[in-house]
Formats: sequence, C-alpha cells, structure tokens
Amino acid sequence: MITRLTVRGIIYNPQTDSVFVQKLKKLQGNNWYLPGGKVENKESLISALKREIFEECG
Repeated sequence: MITRLTVRGIIYNPQTDSVFVQKLKKLQGNNWYLPGGKVENKESLISALKREIFEECG
C-alpha cells in the first residue's frame, strides 16, 4: 500500500469573520471542502499548501 501525504488549509478573513470553502462539482448535494491536495515528492508541507491554494483559488 502506498501512503500519500495531503494538505488542507483554512483561509480565514478576520475583516469579515469568514472562512473560504469550495463546493465539490463532481458530487451532488451539499459537499464542501477546504482547499488543498497531494504533496509532491520532496516538497515541504508548507510549499505544497501554498501551491495547492494558488492552484485552486488563484
């Protein structure tokens, strides 16, 4: 079995007291998740989180 590291991050805006979440487009219903994804080989957790948030949120 291969173990894969993943990261997820909470994007909090203190000015509006809100957090950013995304809705899954693949599934129907009320499925929400925090932005994130897989950690690439030899990538730090912080670097992976920054990359994934940029890829998903711009």
